Amino acid sequence: MREIIVNLKDTILKYAAAKNHTHNEYVSSEALTNHINTSGSTSQKGHMQLDNNITSNGNNPVTAKTIYSWVNTKLNDYTNTSSLTNLLANYYNKTEVDSLIDSINNRLSKVTSDWSGHSITNPKKTTTKINKLVTSGYYLYDGTNATFVCDPDTISYKNALIKVEKQSNHIIQHVYSTSYSSSSQKYKLDGRIFVRHGYLTTASNGDTKYHWEKWYVSHIPWRERADLLKTKGSNVDNGSFKIYECTAGYVFKWKQTGANNAYTLPMTKYSYTNVYTYKELPIINGFIVGNLIGHMDVRIVNDAFKVRSTNGKGEVIIGVDISYFVPRTN
Repeated sequence: MREIIVNLKDTILKYAAAKNHTHNEYVSSEALTNHINTSGSTSQKGHMQLDNNITSNGNNPVTAKTIYSWVNTKLNDYTNTSSLTNLLANYYNKTEVDSLIDSINNRLSKVTSDWSGHSITNPKKTTTKINKLVTSGYYLYDGTNATFVCDPDTISYKNALIKVEKQSNHIIQHVYSTSYSSSSQKYKLDGRIFVRHGYLTTASNGDTKYHWEKWYVSHIPWRERADLLKTKGSNVDNGSFKIYECTAGYVFKWKQTGANNAYTLPMTKYSYTNVYTYKELPIINGFIVGNLIGHMDVRIVNDAFKVRSTNGKGEVIIGVDISYFVPRTN
């Protein structure tokens, strides 16, 4: 077995620097001079000073931090044509620089145009009405008050965000709708999203023709819709009937507020009577649910919630605390 008396390479490197190396402290000529003086060396051979500047000549290495800072500065200043021209003039002749600048400006203008209409956080403002907004991108409608209909509501898209998707001549529009805020006195996003499909054709005279399907609900937050209610039926307690809306459809809630949640029948046996009428809703007409034990049937149609019973007029059915869900058709 050989015994290592001394590692010649390691021992030499304790006293003599490698041909090319750096030290973190060699960021200034002063630090370099101090190191040379204290080490007793009379030459800088083998030492390379780290440089804080990016130049077109010189042999000193540049730190990653310096390169990162320089690149960021140039990126932040990319719209300053004169600065870029002066920078490039150090390396290229004027003809080449002018040609390159023209190319850069042309590409930047295209990028700016695209980005301004392709970011949901930085949408392109537009006054083009929804029926003719068919170029792909993200938009903020900034024109006069405008609406479209998605039953049962008239939807505002003033200040709304609009996303347009296009494949060939087919278009899909997504509208993040707005409602008027009395406190802010402006139209604000209300959490609802609507979508529709359409396609374009070209008429014989060259004009573009727009073909749109109806609007559908993409998302509606759960909320009560007291604004849909119209007329309360006989013997129905005040505040006992409510309609709620969500993305999937409508929930009808009827809870009599008196003792035993009782309801006194105002109609003859087997006949329907209105519990409440409301604005016409986009639901399947004629949704019926039977409650044999409760002696009642509920019939939900587009514009009314009805009830009938095997009991006669003036009799009472109790336990009227019921909810029904009906899916929407849009």
